[in-house]
Parts: sequence; C-alpha cells; structure tokens
Amino acid sequence: MNQVIRTLCNIGLALTDPQGRERIRDRFEDISETASEKYEDLVDRLGRAGRVVRGESDNHIHVTEFLVGIGVGVGLGILFAPASGEETRSAISDKVQDFGGNVRNTYESRRPTGTEGRPE
Repeated sequence: MNQVIRTLCNIGLALTDPQGRERIRDRFEDISETASEKYEDLVDRLGRAGRVVRGESDNHIHVTEFLVGIGVGVGLGILFAPASGEETRSAISDKVQDFGGNVRNTYESRRPTGTEGRPE
C-alpha cells in the first residue's frame, strides 16, 4: 500500500512540475507512437496470413513461415499435453493418417479423368 501511495505522490508532483508534465507528455507520445506502429504491424501480418490461408499469396516464404508456425504450435502442444506420451503419439498418428486420407481424397476427386469437355 505504501508503494501505491508513493507512486501516486510522485505522479502528483510530476503533474505539478512544468518539466514533469512535459516529460509525461513526451513519454505518452512515445508510448502512443509505439502502440500505433505495433498495431499497424499486427494488421499487416494478419492480412498476409489471411491471404496465405485463402491461397491468394504467391510468396512461398510466407507459406513456409505459416507451416513452421504450425509445426512449432504442434511441438508446444505435445510438450504441454495433459495426456501421456503414448496416448499423444497415438492421437497424432491417427490425426496425420486422417489428414493424409483427406488430402488423397481431395486430390483424387479433382484429378482430371480425361472426359472433361466431351459431350455426354
């Protein structure tokens, strides 16, 4: 509680001192500028991630970064998973096999059959 009172007193003294007000104003402007830059950077990154997910980006570096991010997330998930190692490995194996099956099914359903453009 004493620390809070000291902090409030220091703020009060800084606000009554013209130089203190100027320092506070400068500091606030610095913080405001930094927050604005961080916000703009975040919006830019989210926009790029959205374009990559939708397949609208031709830049493979961003796709690689996205995939690396997924890999890191999976790794952290494994480290902090509440299940045992064997259960986690089994679940991951099942998910990978399901994902592989879905990819194969999607690829096979989109593969040309050679009858496109022919009258029925």
